[in-house]
Amino acid sequence: MNKIFDQLGKIFLKNQKIKIWYHPLYLPELYSHSEIRNVSIKYKTIISFLFKNKMINPANIIGPRRVSFDKLGLFHTQSYLESTTQSDFDFCSLGLDLTLGEGESLREAQRRVVSGTVEGLYELAFKNLNIAINISGGLHHAEPAKASGFCLYNDVGVAIKYLQKKKYLGKILIIDLDFHQGNGNLEGLKDENNIFQFSLTGITWRNSFLYPNVKEIVLPEGVTDKVYLETLRGHLFQYVAHVKPDLICYICGNDVLQNDPYGTFNLTLDGLFERDKIVFDLAQNNHIPLQIVLGGGYSPNAWIGNCQFLTYILNPKKLTHLNYSTEDVDQYYTHYLKKWRPEYHLARPDLMFDQHDIFPEINLSQHVQKLFNYYTRGHIEFQMNKLGIYHKLRQKGHHDLWIELFDRPGNQNMIRLKSQVNKKIYTLIESVVEIINYKIPKPDEKLRLLNVEWLLAQNPLEPFTPQRPQLPGQDHPGLGIADEILSIFIEACNRFKLDGVIHCPSHYHVAVKAMKHFHYPDPQDDAIFAAIKSTLDKYSLKDASLIMANGLLIDTNQQVISINHKKLIYPVSKKLEEYFNNDYYQNAFKNKFAEINNSFSVVKETIR
Repeated sequence: MNKIFDQLGKIFLKNQKIKIWYHPLYLPELYSHSEIRNVSIKYKTIISFLFKNKMINPANIIGPRRVSFDKLGLFHTQSYLESTTQSDFDFCSLGLDLTLGEGESLREAQRRVVSGTVEGLYELAFKNLNIAINISGGLHHAEPAKASGFCLYNDVGVAIKYLQKKKYLGKILIIDLDFHQGNGNLEGLKDENNIFQFSLTGITWRNSFLYPNVKEIVLPEGVTDKVYLETLRGHLFQYVAHVKPDLICYICGNDVLQNDPYGTFNLTLDGLFERDKIVFDLAQNNHIPLQIVLGGGYSPNAWIGNCQFLTYILNPKKLTHLNYSTEDVDQYYTHYLKKWRPEYHLARPDLMFDQHDIFPEINLSQHVQKLFNYYTRGHIEFQMNKLGIYHKLRQKGHHDLWIELFDRPGNQNMIRLKSQVNKKIYTLIESVVEIINYKIPKPDEKLRLLNVEWLLAQNPLEPFTPQRPQLPGQDHPGLGIADEILSIFIEACNRFKLDGVIHCPSHYHVAVKAMKHFHYPDPQDDAIFAAIKSTLDKYSLKDASLIMANGLLIDTNQQVISINHKKLIYPVSKKLEEYFNNDYYQNAFKNKFAEINNSFSVVKETIR
């Protein structure tokens, strides 16, 4: 029977050209703030209801990845985006008092929500989709450089800007029937000639008359079904006929219901249902592709309104005999998760589990939340994205990426960048770092350095090739982002007023690449390495590294030449740059190099 249901679900959604976006991490239930927790439960209840009543097949639901900062930057300013990732970001600007862990969770959740709206609107515009439903979204209060009203990032604004980047030239109409004015959309889309906005609202923050292409009607407190629906019909049909939109994005906020803690309208569930039908039928009758995002809705019955509307879209015949009960929500949500991610099905099918059990990202709050008590995971990702690291990793097939931070003994911190590809999790970057004191020979001065105790950067998806052979110490080829990683370390040095970066290369080939930027603190060691490189330049990098790893380089006394345990320094501060450029260092280097150059040779053995 379940197989029949699954097939029917696939056929129905395909024939109707409907797609649904939802992810269990849209709003993890981590929040102490009751309203946000209630919204999380609302999404969960909607999905459970649709699954219980056989209107969706979990395999048909699209779970979006987190939207990239590049896409967010199409609507939001770079300075604002960076501020949202920093540990001192004031989440009270959203109207929320959140802990650091809750704030990070909210940021990551809303990035997934934005992605769901972006993907849906894109498919409506370019892939002949008829209806795109995001079981969240409508974050219409987030302005380009400001958060407000529970909204950190603006999903509709980002989605529209992304379509424009992809050269979409059609007219887009936002129908915003949330109780609150969509100030973020007004401000962020005010200069777009092909974007139109229609709203019935109960509260405003900006004067809509100052914005072009906006039709806004403000209704009084206590408005009833009759007045609301008459006003909607009296203005919406005429405005749609005037605009002639090619796409409609509908923000169907349910905070217009009576007894909503954040609204003052007095609509019933019947009135709400009629409102949603008006918009849906208008789009369908005029053959206009429709995106639906849920918007607000914080009353106990808000989820019922969403379920009635979704039932009308997915299977209207079921409307007359539905049971709106929350008794079995956890049970059906568990079944939904098992079907959506069957690889996580537990050995005991009767055992309950939730999203904490199957999504590694959600358990990150157990780890240290700030690197050096400053950098959050989001801030590190933002810096990596700004430097192009994430773009390069996506080109290599790594799209689902996340960062982990850990404390280690002493003052060391560990950072890992992980990727999930085809249900397998890979470590791409791992580094152990700490801030240390260090003394250079002349002048006798103490420095503060960023010590990179350990650094791994690898691409497990890429095979070794003749052009990129396996080098000593490698399990997988490198990522080709050494300069970008160094830039991150330099930024940290500037942030904490450190003098430089210090690192001990594990192998010769690592030292060769590092010597483009680094120096040994002792000028004689710098000269020795230059002489080694001069001797080995006639070999390939692989063979040269094997020579050093196998102890096959000797001096005139038949002593093995080694660079093991010698640390390199990249100068950041002016005084450290001056040290490497002063007469003492330069003369000592020249004298030592002149003494030993051409005095090294390779033992005549087969290089393994």
